[in-house]
Amino acid sequence: MTLRVLTAAAALALVVIAGREPDRSVELTAVTGALSTSGHGSAILSAPNLQPGDSVTATATVRNRGEGRRRLFLESSTPRGGALGAALELKVTDARTGASVAVGTPAAVAGCHALGRLPAGAARTYRFSVTLPRSAGNEVAGSSVTVDERWHASDCRRHVAAAPAPRLVISHRRVLLRRGRVRLVLRCAGLAGSSCRGRLWLWPTALASRRTAAARGRTSRYDVPAGVSRALLVPLPRAARDRVRRRGRAVVRLHPQRMLLTVVSPRSR
Repeated sequence: MTLRVLTAAAALALVVIAGREPDRSVELTAVTGALSTSGHGSAILSAPNLQPGDSVTATATVRNRGEGRRRLFLESSTPRGGALGAALELKVTDARTGASVAVGTPAAVAGCHALGRLPAGAARTYRFSVTLPRSAGNEVAGSSVTVDERWHASDCRRHVAAAPAPRLVISHRRVLLRRGRVRLVLRCAGLAGSSCRGRLWLWPTALASRRTAAARGRTSRYDVPAGVSRALLVPLPRAARDRVRRRGRAVVRLHPQRMLLTVVSPRSR
């Protein structure tokens, strides 16, 4: 399967491909939804004029044409293209059971996914869903991305780069102070079944504040499954709270990401 998306209005093409040479035991046998067959062993999902907030869904069925039971794998390549590769949400699930195979941005789902054993003559259907989030901005206008998805009847880990570790994404750089805490929206980008875990804390950026014993704020623990967004309340250090009260805003550093955040009072929104 090859995924191509263009946006400003976006055009999506998703090409589903069966096994790698010389293995021909896995065959693409049926497609539904926005998928249509295109040549031997492949199909294309097209979605012209994909706008922020739009989703496209289709299914593809693969069959084991070999003589014996085979272990089935899905290989997802590293995306090739522009900013759109970091904006799209790609989700692959087993159409019958609903079990998640991969979820996240194309970069997050890159790797080799084990799908279990497929008996001789048996078929299995997978659902592909691609979403351009409503939050997608002008930075993805005119961008494109290509991702190859391919089924194998042998372990693809020997020729696929190791899947990236799950990555924590912070949604906003400007946050409100409420009752001494700031509310962060966290999202975990990674393979289905993985999660982002750890602790976050805030630290004033002013040198004089960092030297005080109470400069560092208390830590907040997070545990976010891949593909999920969750809110986290993080205490703001006293020195930064005082600065917000005096000036209406304060710049703090989020650790261990070392990311700068601007904290403002509700009155200064």
